[in-house]
Amino acid sequence: MIRKVNNLVKKSVVIIKDDGAVRFVKRAAKYAYYKKFPDKKQQVYKDILFINGCTLPHPERYRVAHQIEQLHVSGVNC
Repeated sequence: MIRKVNNLVKKSVVIIKDDGAVRFVKRAAKYAYYKKFPDKKQQVYKDILFINGCTLPHPERYRVAHQIEQLHVSGVNC
């Protein structure tokens, strides 16, 4: 706890020296506000439709399967 306070004091001194007291007060107020009321991230659900207009098996692999793999890598559930 003391370490965290010391870290905040050091950062505060740097901000006051570099940006001034007014900027420090604004940043401190914003910090205190977001500590008390953190942002709630909303769950967003979206649908993705893959349309494969070709009857050959290999284009489906490149047009659909690879896109699904990329979405999985990005953290989207498919």
